[in-house]
Amino acid sequence: MRLQARPIPPGKRIEKLAKDAVLFAVDYRDGLRANVLTLNGTVGEWAVGWRYADSDETQSTLFRAQRQRPFMHFTCPLLDIEKKVLRGQSA
Repeated sequence: MRLQARPIPPGKRIEKLAKDAVLFAVDYRDGLRANVLTLNGTVGEWAVGWRYADSDETQSTLFRAQRQRPFMHFTCPLLDIEKKVLRGQSA
């Protein structure tokens, strides 16, 4: 699969391209804090970053979605849903 770059056009700023950007901040009962930033129309990937509670170490990763059919990035979750439906138990 060839990945398609989607760079920001010269002279444009990400703030102007992502007109409907939304930030979700979630505080879990166990103390975990998560933030989700959507930049609609600007990027087609997902990224996550985290800092460990017991150190200052941080890590991150990037998830790329397949842009053309058959959208294989949904294959594993759909297979698990199918197993649950057919067998009546979690995959």
